[in-house]
Amino acid sequence: MTDISSLCYTTAKEAGLFLKNSFFRKISGAERKNDGSFSTDTDRECEKLIISKIKSVFPTHSIIAEESGIVKSGSEYTWIIDPLDGTHNFMKSTHNFGVSIAVAKNGQLIIGAVYLPMFEEFYYAEINGGAMKNDKKFTSKECSLEESIIVVDADFKSDINNNISLISKISPKCFGIRIIGASSRELTYLAEGIVDGVIQFNDPVWDFAAPAVILREAGAKITSLTGEELTLETKGFIASNQSIHSFLLSAINN
Repeated sequence: MTDISSLCYTTAKEAGLFLKNSFFRKISGAERKNDGSFSTDTDRECEKLIISKIKSVFPTHSIIAEESGIVKSGSEYTWIIDPLDGTHNFMKSTHNFGVSIAVAKNGQLIIGAVYLPMFEEFYYAEINGGAMKNDKKFTSKECSLEESIIVVDADFKSDINNNISLISKISPKCFGIRIIGASSRELTYLAEGIVDGVIQFNDPVWDFAAPAVILREAGAKITSLTGEELTLETKGFIASNQSIHSFLLSAINN
């Protein structure tokens, strides 16, 4: 474990505990952002906690954070932060929310940590090191298309035509469709094989960066909506087990 991965993991856990403690308090400072999503004081305070931890050890590293934006420093390392993934779930007192922190080196995602504090589930991975859950290595599971559960975009109304078209193509072929509303939960479920595919049309990098490292190390697959490698500028993704990725890719693009 490197100094960077160690900081990533410990910070994700500390931030997750902050979210858990905040869950039992009254929600404050809720604001609607330009994209229609919500931000609360908890989102912003948790992000400040994470950034302060990073800057105290690696002050020259770049940062991409959901609430405060992009801080570029010219460093080869970039931290990608989602301090509270699943804010609306959090606001509605459901447990499907978490913190995601990733690190990229020269644009390549190399470290990811996701902590889902209400479930006490900590997923983490470093490139070429395997995927871990609560200190146990795990791998993804394969599943046939006919038996598969596919998670689709929770922000249904923002791209309603694409969502309806997608569901009409995949629902006759798969076992079922689900909506969860937090990429951290959806993609960690996928990494374990609890669901078998996840499609999001509009998610930016902080939603998928950390889970992407975990998914790949577990043996699953994640690409852009057109099947290309993910970058820090990618928006939207297809993630699945290896068996059904080509079908999902075709369903979106044909």
